[in-house]
Amino acid sequence: MAPEGWDVEGVHYGPKEGVRSSYSRRDIIREIFEITDIPPTQHAITHGCFTSNQLHQLLTYLTGEETDRTEGSSLSREVAEEVGIPHQKHQDSYHCFTEDSLWEILQAVKDTGENR
Repeated sequence: MAPEGWDVEGVHYGPKEGVRSSYSRRDIIREIFEITDIPPTQHAITHGCFTSNQLHQLLTYLTGEETDRTEGSSLSREVAEEVGIPHQKHQDSYHCFTEDSLWEILQAVKDTGENR
């Protein structure tokens, strides 16, 4: 039997909806950007690190209302609090998220989109 996220012949065609193990960091980030209509950057897709502007747009999407333009770790802290994940440094930056945290952000983005 093929692993989750793979077809029957064992050929991978990308993430299988809702199956965490089939998503790479890049798949997760791309889907977050696609759902939220936030312009992606290569650094975000490659490393899971957001710009301040992307974090602001993400927070606005999650809360459904325009947020103050806070900078630095406080902006990523607000995103983490909204999603319910720990606010921690990753790759020496508070703007970067671990793959598990990105997965939780994606789930929150999907839930927000479904409830609109």
